Amino acid sequence: MNDYIKFYLAPLVQVVGAVGIYVGGNYMWAGLATLPVLAILDTILPDNFEKRKMNNRLLADIPLVISALLGIALLFLLAWKINVTPDLTTLQMVGGALSLGWLSTVVSLPATHELFHEINPIRKAIGIVGQLAFFDVTRHISHNNGHHLDVASSLDYDTAKRGENIYKFAVETGWQNHKESFKLEANALKKRGKNAWSLSNYMYKALLILVFFYVGVYYIGGETGLLYVLLAQAVARLWIEGLNYFQHCGLIRVNHAPILHYHVWNHLKPISRIITFEITNHCDHHQDAFMPYYEMTPDKDSVRLPGALTCFAIALIPPIWFNFILKPALKEWDNRFANDEEKKLARAANKAAGWEDWIK
Repeated sequence: MNDYIKFYLAPLVQVVGAVGIYVGGNYMWAGLATLPVLAILDTILPDNFEKRKMNNRLLADIPLVISALLGIALLFLLAWKINVTPDLTTLQMVGGALSLGWLSTVVSLPATHELFHEINPIRKAIGIVGQLAFFDVTRHISHNNGHHLDVASSLDYDTAKRGENIYKFAVETGWQNHKESFKLEANALKKRGKNAWSLSNYMYKALLILVFFYVGVYYIGGETGLLYVLLAQAVARLWIEGLNYFQHCGLIRVNHAPILHYHVWNHLKPISRIITFEITNHCDHHQDAFMPYYEMTPDKDSVRLPGALTCFAIALIPPIWFNFILKPALKEWDNRFANDEEKKLARAANKAAGWEDWIK
């Protein structure tokens, strides 16, 4: 299949969710129902090491832009549907919110992530505003200027410590990312000779974006519509931190040391790669944050985790996740890739987590 066509799977899944919400009733759960279907397919299919045969940036960006904009449109659709359909049950409205929580996690996030890394100001702006789908229009600041510099080190909020479960991480890292964005924006203004509270601070723009968005949602959906949109965004935000969790969990890098190809996890199952716009094909992205998703080369030599959707499900049960997925992967990583300094840090991290010392 043509590689350009494959990446329309993401907006297609969003359309399934949109149709379910528009039809209403129990179909409000249709978006969420795509999760187990895709997860099962991803699990049984073999890893995919193919490099994309794509070279037209404009054509490659079309599904990204569609997915980013659909992420916002779906929230308005949910608010409208709830407002015009008074006989929806609470369970059905929750189904709609959970469906959008899922669609914002594995479709909207990868699309906006790819776009806010771009240099083109229009595409970058779409990526930034598209973050509304998961209640965050500032994440690009901490991500680009914090995470990409500090990945896998003790300075990185987005790298979970060994022994830290997905629930603790998801709750804590979201708040840490907000604080980091505020701090980085203030520092950037000071370097330009401006006060941190000057009107040049992006946080004022972020606040205005949120205000306009919620006023629009309230106008279309009323109080109940607004409530369930907020629920969808809250679910998305927690699940997004969960997705972030297993992209870097337990990895070690000495602070400020060079970022090498093995300082990230890769998930190279075919569905994971396509529906996340290659965000799970992670190695090249941390070598060059401006590299388009279709140019990234799968790292065949890496220690690979199962597909992203599979990891998400398994990580919800920490004992199974640690003992059958993460520990074996980290044991191989420590002994195949870690240098002497990283091995010292890894041994200390294992001890702090109450894990065995497997480093040779």
